[in-house]
Amino acid sequence: MNKHFHTQLKFERTQRGWTQRELGRRAGMSRSLISLIEHAQRIPTNRQRSSLVRALGMPRDNLGRIRERQPLGGWPEWQRSKLWEKFRGRPERYRVDRDRENWTRFRAARKQYRRIYDYLLARAIQMVGRTVLDDLVHYGCCESGLEAIVWLQLIVAGVLISYVSPARLGWCRMPVVEHPSQNVVNDRLWPAFVVDGPLLFALLPQVRLKPWDSCAYRVDLLACVRVEDRLVWVDVEVDGPLHKTKYDRDRTAALRLPRVKLTEEDALSPDFLERLQTKLLAAVA
Repeated sequence: MNKHFHTQLKFERTQRGWTQRELGRRAGMSRSLISLIEHAQRIPTNRQRSSLVRALGMPRDNLGRIRERQPLGGWPEWQRSKLWEKFRGRPERYRVDRDRENWTRFRAARKQYRRIYDYLLARAIQMVGRTVLDDLVHYGCCESGLEAIVWLQLIVAGVLISYVSPARLGWCRMPVVEHPSQNVVNDRLWPAFVVDGPLLFALLPQVRLKPWDSCAYRVDLLACVRVEDRLVWVDVEVDGPLHKTKYDRDRTAALRLPRVKLTEEDALSPDFLERLQTKLLAAVA
């Protein structure tokens, strides 16, 4: 069948006249977990998926064998639910997970690019203030010293620092998940760099995406670009000179997003924003 797993699961359950509690009893799961899976708020493990298929008495690969990708634009079905309406009422800021605190990345940036780092940091504090910058460093995540430079370049270029959920921007290609639980966090307020002008776009740092048919992948910056009357999503990667490309090929194939690469030369350039806009325009053309 050509449906999402969670929508098929609910259809098959209701066809049998079962409650979520009854399906959970037969599959050895709690009612709340069944509810989360049916609303696409939890991606089932392979073991949970097999238990559900077995409880419904269906062939092994007949439930959710093929998963459609959501079209660009519009709202996924789970975002029309009452649970989604509750999330929309009082969204919370999401603190992006990281393997180490951001200050270590900024310290690495100062060690490697001291002169330009000191200049950019002083200008960034002058433009947005220490409180706003501290807030961004707390909630956001950068995974290299070069990404820290990119953050500062964006602030010095005059972007707006905001907090917006990927779903509010129109993202519905695949779930945005947190690590390691893989709970869906499309609705949570994400730190974002918003650039206003002829090319309106927003950059969300370190977003982990879960394609329906592969493992989760993390992008350095997920860009939402408005082109005339449509939105185009772009994977923006900040790659230093020693960056290995094998993982990039796997990620690009799985995510199927246009890709922009920012090199060390781009990140350190005085016309950084112009270079970024030029590359984004080329990617969405």
